[in-house]
Amino acid sequence: MGKARTAGSPMTDPFAYEFRLGEYIFFIPAADRVTVVYDMAFKDITDKAIARVFLQEFNEVRRVRELASAPHPNFLFTAPQELTGCAQLTTMLKENPERIGYISFGLQPRHLDADHLDKTIDHIVQFRSYLHYHITCSK
Repeated sequence: MGKARTAGSPMTDPFAYEFRLGEYIFFIPAADRVTVVYDMAFKDITDKAIARVFLQEFNEVRRVRELASAPHPNFLFTAPQELTGCAQLTTMLKENPERIGYISFGLQPRHLDADHLDKTIDHIVQFRSYLHYHITCSK
């Protein structure tokens, strides 16, 4: 997807990938950005509580001036508008009792240029593992 953006022929169709059973990562390309949305679900009640607090902190961190150039995270308890407004993806928004919410990252063209593309992809792909690691450490 990033290579399509840098080549000047961006992808226009949103798509989803089931990265864990019942959990999806959604990619919603637009003319000026790509929004990546994680469907966050946890089985363990303690994991749910820690993850919810941790993810809510992402909303606070984006106010830090030093992190202004990072992709903007947004944690919501309900599906973000980018998902609910897309008929192709709403079929995947099935009721999941283990879901705690959604976290989205707004990737700007500067995150997808040739100098930053690999690092951006690494961070986005590893986000769920990063979160799980911190949940485990918090226990």
